[in-house]
Formats: sequence, structure tokens, C-alpha cells
Amino acid sequence: AGKRVVTGESMFTTVFTHAGSGKAKVAFAAPYPGTVLALRLSEHGGRLICQKDSFLAGARGVSLGIAFQKKILTGLFGGEGFIMQKLEGDGWVFVHAGGTVVEREL
Repeated sequence: AGKRVVTGESMFTTVFTHAGSGKAKVAFAAPYPGTVLALRLSEHGGRLICQKDSFLAGARGVSLGIAFQKKILTGLFGGEGFIMQKLEGDGWVFVHAGGTVVEREL
């Protein structure tokens, strides 16, 4: 819980559990206009570093932690600061990015 507070998240998390046998739905929304991305962590090496406040929801098997920006100039002038969110696991995560997302292959 302390790690979430450091990255700007709430100290509390909401857990939704479906006890029925059929399909169920859950809805969530971003805090400001932008794009919600659904990503399977196993397709991204099991780990993703995001800007703080970008995590919206995750399936069982996903853990939320913190990562530190190691480059001083990037931390000072990059606009995101030194503390980032680290998502680890093999399940689905939903992250929010402000504005439009343009995918680039490096």
C-alpha cells in the first residue's frame, strides 16, 4: 500500500470477484481524456514501466510496484519525475495514456 501512495495512487484498491458461473462485466474509466490500453503483460516480457497514475485495472496475477528513473536529466526535465509505476505479472492490465497513443516499433 505504501508503494502505491509514493506513485500517487490511492492507498486502497478495489477488488471485484465474480462468484457466478456465467460471464460478468465490470466497468472502469480514466480520470481525464485520453486512451485506455489493454495490454497482456506476458507479451511484454512480464514487466511494464508506466508514468505514475496510469494504472487503471489489472487481472489476478498482476502486481503494482514502483520504479525509479535512474537518469538525472530525464527525471528533472522529462516531465514525469523520478518515480514511475512498475507493473509485473502475466495477466491483463489496463493503463491510461493522456491524449492519443501512437505505436512505434523500435
